[in-house]
Amino acid sequence: MTRRTASDRLRKALVVVVSLVAVLAVTGCDPLPVRQASHETNVFTPPPLPADARSRPLGRPGPLPADTGPYKITLTQGTSQAPVAYDPCRPIHYVTNRASKPRNGDAVLREALARLGAATGLHFHDDGATTEVPVPHRPDFQPKRYGNRWAPVLISWSDPQDLADLDGPVVGIGYSDSYGDPGQRRYVSGTVVLDGPQINEWLKQSGGRARARAIIEHELGHLVGLGHVHDPHEIMNPDASVSTTDYGPGDLHGLALLGTGRCFRDA
Repeated sequence: MTRRTASDRLRKALVVVVSLVAVLAVTGCDPLPVRQASHETNVFTPPPLPADARSRPLGRPGPLPADTGPYKITLTQGTSQAPVAYDPCRPIHYVTNRASKPRNGDAVLREALARLGAATGLHFHDDGATTEVPVPHRPDFQPKRYGNRWAPVLISWSDPQDLADLDGPVVGIGYSDSYGDPGQRRYVSGTVVLDGPQINEWLKQSGGRARARAIIEHELGHLVGLGHVHDPHEIMNPDASVSTTDYGPGDLHGLALLGTGRCFRDA
């Protein structure tokens, strides 16, 4: 069975300079229309510097392979080729909606996050379970739910009955939201949605755990800022073969670059 993923989309913020890069899981679809982000209030003041932010990166990307391969950075800093990335000096907090979680789903997710962390040097912090469900205009600032901070990344196990975007061959969605003035943008929150029933069927098959992890690694690649490449040896190929079950050389070079973004001392 072929894995299918989506084309990228850029959304603009209502009140502040926020751009959002979204990737849906449908191969060859037309670019989606520009959408606007939303916050819980019309007057938006960005949250303060989090207490767990540091002045130096929390980690460093792992060793790069000798081989090279293609990679695509989803969003760059205006006319500069520097990538928009998560701040490496603070953990990326995430919450998980387990409504349609398959058996062993949490374990496979942890494996994928560990591989992503090793490749980027970024640190991921599990804030536990949530009842929040993915929506097209998910606010990246939800103080009533998460306090005065950027909303943690939402990782949601869902199914086509709850989210129409997962209908048919679609197995995952991944995107992140960026904030900041031109040339100083950084990702602050994001969403990953996984089709629990489809992934559950794969987990029942021989070799299915590695394949399920590869699907999650693909969507997590979108989360931190990688786009699609058409190379069968890379996880970020939208039609990766069953044998492609881990990040390839191009993926690793791109992830290492995305793990060396700027540290910010504001929001």
